[in-house]
Amino acid sequence: MVRRLELARVRAVVAQLGRWGRLLSGVALDALFPPHCRDCGRSIESEETGDPVLCPECRRAVVWIDVACGRCGMPVVAPAEGARDDGERACAECRGRRLFVDRIVAAGLHDGPLRHLVLLHKFRGDRGALLFLAETLARLWRERLEAEVPATPGNPGGGAADRPGMALVPIPGRIASRIVRGRDPLRELAEETSRRIGLPLRPVLRRARRTPRQVGLPRARRIRNQVGAFAIKPGVEAPSVAVLIDDVVTTCATVSDAARALRRAGARLVFAIAVARSPC
Repeated sequence: MVRRLELARVRAVVAQLGRWGRLLSGVALDALFPPHCRDCGRSIESEETGDPVLCPECRRAVVWIDVACGRCGMPVVAPAEGARDDGERACAECRGRRLFVDRIVAAGLHDGPLRHLVLLHKFRGDRGALLFLAETLARLWRERLEAEVPATPGNPGGGAADRPGMALVPIPGRIASRIVRGRDPLRELAEETSRRIGLPLRPVLRRARRTPRQVGLPRARRIRNQVGAFAIKPGVEAPSVAVLIDDVVTTCATVSDAARALRRAGARLVFAIAVARSPC
């Protein structure tokens, strides 16, 4: 436990460095400290998992989402065998709400080891956590969304090269948070995900106004807070098909308002992929 705390303090200092400083320091840390589980602290250098971030037990503790609402990504009970698949219908979470995003997909529940990794990347700049989250989003894209996003006419099964009007769009963080941290965690996550799936990164969104932190606020207040929170940067165009990148989706208010800004700027379709889904 002491060793884990010492490493956590070192990584917290590394998080304050510039991008290249964090990268080089991360390599040095990996040499000085053998791979360890980011959740329980257990050494995993001898584990044959291929994963230097989570030990086998903690990886099994991640609750991945298998069946979800086809609109907002909230986990739902799987339909009985032979029953009609209602995956594309609105669930109780989003029924009656107007969402400007066409579909939201999330990899797992915002709990346990997955939640811890999101926090490590967001607040401590842990590169191992970042790489894990980016690979999680890349897998989510390939398995749950890529086949459903239209490609160039005549080649519906094409890859990124056949989708010239499509791009990843990160949700911009709050200006104050970026100044304090010296970095934008969602931008970093989007950059790593872009490298893995081959779609270009288009950071075309900006914060249009200051909004209070969402943590701890009731659902209705969270939704109201985000109305008009985003706009397109001056002088840029929105991609015709945008794939928003977020770490955690709770009320869908953030991705919906970001999608609204993109649609106003000409986006035809807007999807969102997130690492985790959290109940309101």
